[in-house]
Amino acid sequence: MDEPLSNLDAKLRVETRANLIKLHQRLQTTVIYVTHDQVEAMTMGHRIAVMRDGILQQLDTPQQLYDRPSNMFVAGFIGSPAMNFFNAQLVGNGVENEMYVDTGAMRLHVPVHKQNQLKPALGQDIVFGIRPEDIHDRNERRDAPEHQRAVVNVEVVEPLGSELFVYLRAGTQEFTSRMPARADMSAGKAVDIVFDTEKMHIFDKQTEQALA
Repeated sequence: MDEPLSNLDAKLRVETRANLIKLHQRLQTTVIYVTHDQVEAMTMGHRIAVMRDGILQQLDTPQQLYDRPSNMFVAGFIGSPAMNFFNAQLVGNGVENEMYVDTGAMRLHVPVHKQNQLKPALGQDIVFGIRPEDIHDRNERRDAPEHQRAVVNVEVVEPLGSELFVYLRAGTQEFTSRMPARADMSAGKAVDIVFDTEKMHIFDKQTEQALA
């Protein structure tokens, strides 16, 4: 199937997607489905091949693509809103278990279990990635340690009923957070946020391949 839903309106696209899933469950046969819509790929696929310029980037299950993208292209393609990327440096102070991602405006601790993988990149420029849903309002994570927190400015708030898309700024870097609908966010406000660093992604700046 080559983009069979692309010309349908939003409501009919959702209905037809569900019908195709039911049809596949009933027929129990292999279907190759081509789409540019990552929601279709994630909801309908058992194994997804992510292609870029005709070259295979990663072949994996939907959840593995989301949790463990092999490079920045896959990381940015899977997930909505897209993953945030920050130019940063991987720094340490010579003390065991002390490794940080330094973006200039923020300094976040790297979880201990990721540090062995990242030692070869210590002192180098890297790209730090984190998904909008892994950036939280401080009021949601009151017990979060200081090294997971940052004070940032709210640029724009998009209320969607069940949740908020919040556009934030730290220094010159703009990024997006996905927060509960009742989070206390308003444009122009300085807020304390928490990064779930257990779910951080680190990429090589030159090759764009995942390091951790």
